[in-house]
Amino acid sequence: MAKGFIEKNQKFLGLLLLGVGAYQVVLKPILQKLNIQETAEEKKERLKKEAAEVVTESGGSSSPYSWSAFFQEAPKGVLIMSDVSALALAKKIKEADFWAGWFQYDEKIPFGVLSGLKTQSQFSWICRKFYLTYSISMLEFLKEKLTNSEFSDFNVKLVSKPKYK
Repeated sequence: MAKGFIEKNQKFLGLLLLGVGAYQVVLKPILQKLNIQETAEEKKERLKKEAAEVVTESGGSSSPYSWSAFFQEAPKGVLIMSDVSALALAKKIKEADFWAGWFQYDEKIPFGVLSGLKTQSQFSWICRKFYLTYSISMLEFLKEKLTNSEFSDFNVKLVSKPKYK
């Protein structure tokens, strides 16, 4: 059946392949050069910036950094962690500069904490404990300690996790 379809539409399929090839080889590079179409690198960078902006909107219910608003929309049975675990992880993030040495911050520690979490709600619970313990928001603390690129990467990884489970 497929063989019959190919034989009947051979001319059309040939023109289709020629058109796709011409687009990829000729038209797409021209559009990218004229800034009409994004390159893969530009798209990746734009998505990083958008993720960082969405996550860091203060007071937004979609931001795990704003734990009070974030949990107002949480469904019943949302996955969080114990206060003891959240406090231990908040302390680990806060004291990352102590372990790295003076005037340095070990950015691997917050990334490690984040990679061990299953959901944004768990991170939000850590943000809550962080604020209640240190009287500074996790958002402001990480903005201060991480470079813009690291902070953006951190937020991209945070957004890639499910909100609640």
